[in-house]
Amino acid sequence: MRDEVKSTHDLETARHTLDSLRRSQLRLNLTSGSGYALALIIIVWLISFILEASLRFTIPSRSLLLVGAILLTLILVFLTIFFVLSNPRLRPGRFAEEWWALELGRSAPDRLRDRLLNAIQVSQCNPPSLCRGRDMPHPSEQRPVVISEKLSAHALYLAVAELGNIDTEKAVDKSARRKSLLSAAISIVIIITAFAVFPGTLTDAVGRLMHPRTTYAVPHPFTLSIDPAGGWAYRGEPVVFGITADGLLPDEVEFVHYFDDGKQMTDPVPLENGHGRIEFDGFSAHIRYFARSNGITSTLYRLEIVTRPQVAELQYRIFPPSTAVFLPSSAGRMSGILKSCQAHHWN
Repeated sequence: MRDEVKSTHDLETARHTLDSLRRSQLRLNLTSGSGYALALIIIVWLISFILEASLRFTIPSRSLLLVGAILLTLILVFLTIFFVLSNPRLRPGRFAEEWWALELGRSAPDRLRDRLLNAIQVSQCNPPSLCRGRDMPHPSEQRPVVISEKLSAHALYLAVAELGNIDTEKAVDKSARRKSLLSAAISIVIIITAFAVFPGTLTDAVGRLMHPRTTYAVPHPFTLSIDPAGGWAYRGEPVVFGITADGLLPDEVEFVHYFDDGKQMTDPVPLENGHGRIEFDGFSAHIRYFARSNGITSTLYRLEIVTRPQVAELQYRIFPPSTAVFLPSSAGRMSGILKSCQAHHWN
């Protein structure tokens, strides 16, 4: 009775060791599959973003692209889980136990493999002392094989003792996990680099792809800006406008300005390296202005025209330093247009 209990304990120990190897490999395979799946999913979505950024699909095409990317993502996740869990070596059962006993024999003495296999196969017999041969070419030729339970128990005891002296984790293949994590890391670096190089283009593409039913205006090949962008100027004094074009630069733009009474004037402005300027001697009334080229216009701005203040009979006094021999006095009066005003100090 004591030998039977001990044999049962040794068998459970051996099975627990083999099952721990199976579970370790299962976790590694899930990690490896997830790494490869993540790498492919990132590439799928990056290609989708690039296609949307390059082609600017219509609403039906954009919706189809989004559905396709989502379906590919779900398929990759399903295939990862399916292929890992459908592997018979990773499912609990006699096949997995025998396979891991063989796999363990690759990094351990052959006698350990044989003893584990014998123990597993004998445990399936009922009674254990009577098993049928498994190597006969035809079922009709199989015949009972008498097995000594004591010898089997002693062999199992020796196998369990050897298990404690070897590194069983060597039987687990860890190379696939490193490769899959490297693949995932490379794909992450690729998508980060793409967004760093083309931040605005890809970000806009992501926004459009995530809202496929929204209509988006086609961007212009270039934009126009004017400096000053509104403000005020003195009546009759020169005003300089600078025009800047960004994008596919046109050769020339038009500066358009009109007054409150509706009178409109257009002046051509040549561009050099995307910059141009035009100068006016002065305006007598408020104007609105913008730049345009090939049907593309800048923002409409307004320039307020103000009159410089008139100064009449400005009085000023001279304050000498404390060491002077004369007292403060009025120096006179002046009139005219105020250009600037500042304090003066004489020593």
